[in-house]
Amino acid sequence: MQLRVLGCYGGETPDHRTSSFLVDDSLLLDAGSACSGLPLEDQLKIKHILLTHTHMDHIRSIPFLLDNVLGKVSHKITIWGIPEVLELLHDNLFNNMIWPDFTKIPTPEKALLVLNPLTPGQETDVDGYKVTAIPVNHTVPTAGFIVDNGEMSLLYSGDTAETDEIWKAGNERANLKVVLAETSFPAEMAKFGDLTKHLTSENLPGELKKLNRPEVPVYIYHTKPAHNATIKSELAAIEGYDIRIMADGESYSF
Repeated sequence: MQLRVLGCYGGETPDHRTSSFLVDDSLLLDAGSACSGLPLEDQLKIKHILLTHTHMDHIRSIPFLLDNVLGKVSHKITIWGIPEVLELLHDNLFNNMIWPDFTKIPTPEKALLVLNPLTPGQETDVDGYKVTAIPVNHTVPTAGFIVDNGEMSLLYSGDTAETDEIWKAGNERANLKVVLAETSFPAEMAKFGDLTKHLTSENLPGELKKLNRPEVPVYIYHTKPAHNATIKSELAAIEGYDIRIMADGESYSF
């Protein structure tokens, strides 16, 4: 499995892009920076988006991606998510007020955009990947994902505070090879983590203990740019886990 970091931060500056990861060539995990992180020729290859939730830093590229590929591809763009996420996306973004309803463009019968619901906890085939959506603990309906290509599984936590089920599911995967875990705030900002339901460098170890797979590398995303250096320093002090901090533009082969 190839993973390309298009954006991995919980905020934006000229040097930090918001969350979006390209799996192999055609599958996106979230779409915060799919357009700013990919040239047009690579955007044309995208067929599927696994969407954790509808916060702006995870959806912002979707409207522009659809604009960019309209009339240039023969395939559809399918967004997969739990039903509550897809409903919020359609009602609040593709509502012909904020953005045109691409589920009916160019025609309802040949629409470019398809919204496909995932049943939580149920494995679904997405273009050859076995995908399982697992609800997590955030301020809006949100799910993390386990993506299995037949040889290995990747766990993507989604934005979450302390949670349980996704770690339990990951622990049950014998072929789990990599974890992408959010950590948004340093320890001193724990009250903001509680308020916004994000992990901090202080409570991340407790979540990894639930996973109980210390041999699996954990790649950290969603750090807030203003606090990235502090978070990085605090995470470096955590013992017993292989914790790695992501950066925009990196590529990994698992």
